[in-house]
Amino acid sequence: MFTFCIRKFVLGFCIVNTLVLFQTSVAASTQDTHTPSKSLKVHLKKDNLLSIINPKNKKSDEAKAALKVYYDKAIPFAQSYGYKNVGALTVAETLVGEDQPGTFVLAKWPSEEADVAFESHPDWQQYKIMRPIIWEELNFYKAPVSEETTLHFFENKFYTIAFAWLDQAHPKDYQKYMKGIAPSVEAVGGRFIHTMKNPRYVSHTDQQPGPDQITFVEWDSLKAFDKFGTSEGFKQHAKYLNSGTSQFKLYQIKPIIR
Repeated sequence: MFTFCIRKFVLGFCIVNTLVLFQTSVAASTQDTHTPSKSLKVHLKKDNLLSIINPKNKKSDEAKAALKVYYDKAIPFAQSYGYKNVGALTVAETLVGEDQPGTFVLAKWPSEEADVAFESHPDWQQYKIMRPIIWEELNFYKAPVSEETTLHFFENKFYTIAFAWLDQAHPKDYQKYMKGIAPSVEAVGGRFIHTMKNPRYVSHTDQQPGPDQITFVEWDSLKAFDKFGTSEGFKQHAKYLNSGTSQFKLYQIKPIIR
C-alpha cells in the first residue's frame, strides 16, 4: 500500500485529497497480462459523438414504471437518429474525490449534429421531462471524435478515468502536467487511450460547469499505476496538476463484459 496527497491552495485554504491504493490479492497481482483476455471494444469513426453517461436510478415504483416507458419509447426514438449504446464501465474505486459514481455508460451518435437534431425535436420533449422522475442524477459528457479509433478495455488490465476542471488563473498548467507525465506513464507500461476536450456537459440536477477534459488511461496492472505514483516524472510535474485544476477527480474503472 502507498499513499500520496494532492494539495491545493485555494483562497488560502489547503484542501488535501488523499489517494490510498490497496494491494490486490496475490492471484490478481501475479496474473499473466500476456494471457488472452476478454475485452469491451468500442469502435468510433471520425466525427462520431462519444457520450459518457453517469446515471443514478431512483428506487420508487413510479420511477421504475417511468423507466420502462423511457426504454420502450425514448430509446428507440434516439436510435432512429443513430444513437447506440456501446458498453459500460463500472466504477471500482474513487481514487481522488469524494463521490462514488456507480457506472459510466458509453454511447455514440453518428455526429454531433445528429445528437442536436434529436434533442431539438418536439417529440423528444415529452420523454425528456421524465428524466427527473427516473433518475436522482443523470449526467452526460459529450465530445466528437477527431479521428477513427477503437477503444479496448481488457478485463485483465487496470484503467483510470480522470475528470479535470481547469483553473482559469493558470489554464495551461494542466497540459504541462499531462505532457510532463507522459514519459513516466509510458515507462511503467501505461498508455493514454482517449481524451475528451471541452466535452458538452448536460445534467438535470447539477448546475455547475462540467469538466474541461476527460482522460482514459490503461495500465498493465495496479502495480504499474502504483509505480507511476512514485515516479520522478509525477513528482516533478504534480505542481502543475495542483495549479492547473480547480477540481480533479480520478476513478478506477472496469469494463462490463457480456
